[in-house]
Amino acid sequence: MIRACNIILPKRRTCGLCECAIDVKANYLLYKQTDKKDRTTLRTWLSALPLTKKTIEPMMRAGHARWKIETFAQELRGPF
Repeated sequence: MIRACNIILPKRRTCGLCECAIDVKANYLLYKQTDKKDRTTLRTWLSALPLTKKTIEPMMRAGHARWKIETFAQELRGPF
């Protein structure tokens, strides 16, 4: 199951004179996979890139590949 939607994330900034509200537009992608042993895997991504039927799968694969790289890099650095 793949679900995608547009969301607006409220963001607050404080400048010297006042507090300003800035909305950040993002796209949300949810991927749910159930394997043969009935184990479920959920993955989610937020992106500023537009999501269409053509871009959802490449976005999902790129996000997972990046996660693998970041996890491997963390293992190399060791605990904080």
